Amino acid sequence: TNAEEFTQEDTKIIEALINRLFFDKNANVRLAAAETLTKFSSKEIVRDALLKALVTEKNSSVQIELIYILGKIQEKRAIKPMEKMLTNKETPEFVKQEIQINLPNLL
Repeated sequence: TNAEEFTQEDTKIIEALINRLFFDKNANVRLAAAETLTKFSSKEIVRDALLKALVTEKNSSVQIELIYILGKIQEKRAIKPMEKMLTNKETPEFVKQEIQINLPNLL
């Protein structure tokens, strides 16, 4: 919550948010971390973390948020992971629908 108050791109805060994105057991905390990281999406470390999270995240709600964020910030490197998710039988249909909505923004 406090991270949104910062206007300077503080590396320690970004690293803490990335840590929460990857390692917090609570999906709502991971979701909030992803949303807050969008404020710093111009930084390469943040874009890399969001991409990596898309590949490793198992919670559908967090996956959907990551797909939305990556589409919004026009991260072209997300195309291949999203296409892979589309062909994965284990990807829920509603996640695939979100990919189909956001993927054209990247092409």
